[in-house]
Amino acid sequence: MPLIYLLLSLRYGRIAGDNPWGATGLEWKTSSPPPTENFHVTPIVTEEAYAYPPEEAARDAASYRPGSPL
Repeated sequence: MPLIYLLLSLRYGRIAGDNPWGATGLEWKTSSPPPTENFHVTPIVTEEAYAYPPEEAARDAASYRPGSPL
């Protein structure tokens, strides 16, 4: 089955963009594959790497159950 899925995704799958997850870390701010010098100028960090929108944080907190594996 995994081989079938692999072949189907290679044939019919969509090409992922530079930031398919919508992540905010610096590693996602450059193109893929990254050039030799990732940034032409030193980037200025203005937010945390994992500063996701509040609705995602609320949803994750609501779905957490103490004692469950992370």
